[in-house]
Amino acid sequence: MQHGIGTCCGLTDTYSYLPNLAAGNSPILDQVQQGIGGTRDFTFGAAGHQEEVANGANIIDFNSDAEGRLSELDRLGNTAAFLYDGRSFLARAEEGGTGNFTEPTYASDGLLYSLNRSEDGGNTPPHTLPPRTRMAG
Repeated sequence: MQHGIGTCCGLTDTYSYLPNLAAGNSPILDQVQQGIGGTRDFTFGAAGHQEEVANGANIIDFNSDAEGRLSELDRLGNTAAFLYDGRSFLARAEEGGTGNFTEPTYASDGLLYSLNRSEDGGNTPPHTLPPRTRMAG
């Protein structure tokens, strides 16, 4: 396992990575020993997609669709589902069991244009966040 060190606020986290087939180190994170105490473990499936992050009893499960995109996550019974359009852009994110959703709209160049959001289980019409100015970069 390869180890990396990260320091913040006087605390040091130690990062461990999975080995690769050549007995070297891969870029796939395996575990973080947290400077504040505790361990965060990462699990990846055979296709290389993240399947779980566990921080003690706090576990988040991730599911991917056939194209390898995040399709669902579950944290202690709280779920979210993600649907994609033909360009593999996020088309809808739904909060499980609540009726809440977010639907992004994209400009023709693929940049995010606006977000249509329902936050009360769909009981009132969703509101749309206004278009944003393109960020310089």
